[in-house]
Amino acid sequence: MSRRELSEATEHAPIPPARCLAFLRGEALPDADELDQLGDALLLPPNAKQGLGDVVARQDLRRFQEKLTELMQSSLVGRRLHAVGAPSAHEGLSELTRAGVAEITIRKIESGAMVPSGALVDRLIDALGIDDAGEKRTLRAWASLGAQNIREAARAIADLLLDDKVGRELWPYFTTAWGEGPPVRRDEPSVMHRISDSSPVSVAFAVEGAVSSELGQLPLLAEARREPVPRAWQGPLMKRWRYLPALPPLRAAEPDGLASRIRGMLWGAAVGDALSNRFSGVSPVERRTLMIAEGMRTVEALRARGGPDEAIALAEAAIERARRDERHVITGYLPDPRADWAVTGIPIGDTEVSFETVRHLVERGRLEPGALMAAFSARSPIHRVGNSTQRAVRAFDEGKPWDRCGARSAGNGALMRIAPTVLPYLGGSSTDQWHDVVAATVLTHADAAAIGASLGFVFVLRELLARPVGEVPASGWWIETFLRAAEDQTRARNLKAPKGSPLEDFTGRLSIDTVLSDLKAQLATGTVASLERRYWSGAFLLETVPMTLAILELHAAEPREALLAAVNGTLDNDTIAGLVGAAVGALHGLDALPREWRDGHCGYLASPFARERPDEDRLEPLIDAAVQRFVTDADAGE
Repeated sequence: MSRRELSEATEHAPIPPARCLAFLRGEALPDADELDQLGDALLLPPNAKQGLGDVVARQDLRRFQEKLTELMQSSLVGRRLHAVGAPSAHEGLSELTRAGVAEITIRKIESGAMVPSGALVDRLIDALGIDDAGEKRTLRAWASLGAQNIREAARAIADLLLDDKVGRELWPYFTTAWGEGPPVRRDEPSVMHRISDSSPVSVAFAVEGAVSSELGQLPLLAEARREPVPRAWQGPLMKRWRYLPALPPLRAAEPDGLASRIRGMLWGAAVGDALSNRFSGVSPVERRTLMIAEGMRTVEALRARGGPDEAIALAEAAIERARRDERHVITGYLPDPRADWAVTGIPIGDTEVSFETVRHLVERGRLEPGALMAAFSARSPIHRVGNSTQRAVRAFDEGKPWDRCGARSAGNGALMRIAPTVLPYLGGSSTDQWHDVVAATVLTHADAAAIGASLGFVFVLRELLARPVGEVPASGWWIETFLRAAEDQTRARNLKAPKGSPLEDFTGRLSIDTVLSDLKAQLATGTVASLERRYWSGAFLLETVPMTLAILELHAAEPREALLAAVNGTLDNDTIAGLVGAAVGALHGLDALPREWRDGHCGYLASPFARERPDEDRLEPLIDAAVQRFVTDADAGE
């Protein structure tokens, strides 16, 4: 069915001319059906229609008259009024409300630029002859969600209407806006992305080869429906990332080697987070004092209930290590009152957002930023994530597009969940890989330092996976590799040291790259404890990044020692231990992580003791699915 035919099929009885005259004179207000008709006749986007509806709800006749008159005077509506040839404004308005859904509106819906109202969806359903009850419900549900998640809703509606009923037309094809970027290669069968000049969040694509209406082009069309990074970020934030190198496919030296290392990367992140759970957010010195007090309360509670003896022994041993001021007070999971004093690893928010990202990538095959933000929103409130992430999710819930939600924050809330973005590109990367890292970061942290940290850490992981298993890099490799991808971004962000921080003593520009240059000079004689005193180890990236890389430089050869150094020797130990765990797991593989830490983990991406968790929140099936999709199936498809 063509757009014109669909428009004609949606015609219905008009609002009578006398009624339209009363609206224009400020003598009457429309009912709900009339308001929908007026909105469609005037081609109002959802936010403008909502604004008009708010005026009607307030029973403000004068304001409604002013708004309607203003809308009638727009150039687009004026052209439509002229086209119907009515002798007066109110008769012309009446005639517009008779007309079917305008072709321009249908075009907006097809392109995913507009979410139709519930009434408009009903008219399209009738016109298209959709009689499947489930499909009707789906369309109406997406329309009702449009105000909260307009871009996701628009794409879902467009998928259903375009693919199933409106015919096999391709979407209107866009102006390429490569600017100074590389041209589309004729021999590269991928979709290249850039931003349209017309809108900061519109989609523009250069599709390899000539645009065709043949069915064979439809997979490319589906691939093109993804959201770009806004043009506003192509200043200092976007200065260099697109020129990062494309990487060759990974080839494991031994059968199943890559699968083991991907499992190690994901389990390492989860274990590091869970080991830190009970005593996160306090300095290493304060942690020892706190563990003595908490340990004594734990022993008292366990003895009052009669054990178990194993849990009492673990708590008493931790107290003794703290009293002796041993380097590693936490050596494994401890009895947890939130788990009825069971000895188990319970995740914090880091694991929840990381594995929600894994789930998203497994289901979609690639990053779709708006959908990932919707997934975070659906899980909200997420236990113990940072303020920037919480604010970004709230902004998304309030209707902001995903690309406008992130704060200019140099915190580690995006870095903590960035590792899974490696997964879709194990078979070889392009600029799309770096696009995904940037987009995943700016969901919550629209900051050059945050982007640089994410790019650097993903580049480190990718390089680790390309090394022979267990081949520990030489001293300095971790910092140099990180900076290869991160330096141009981190250098663009001059940061301010927290009050009282040792970083206040640094002279000149203060950025991640300058602190890492200092770290490189300190490695020969530094220990985790001395470096923590020099840089601190909180959620600020100036602290998180150097301490993560310092621990890897000093202890990457021994995964257990690296994780314990992160858990015991840093303040924001859940995030730093998660990053360290992901790196050593990627380098050494799953079997190098202590078996008791994996077996002792509760097995869920969020605490199962806070509320009942569904089976789909279990870690092992998610990890299996990621390996199946991105390693096993990818190898089979070669």
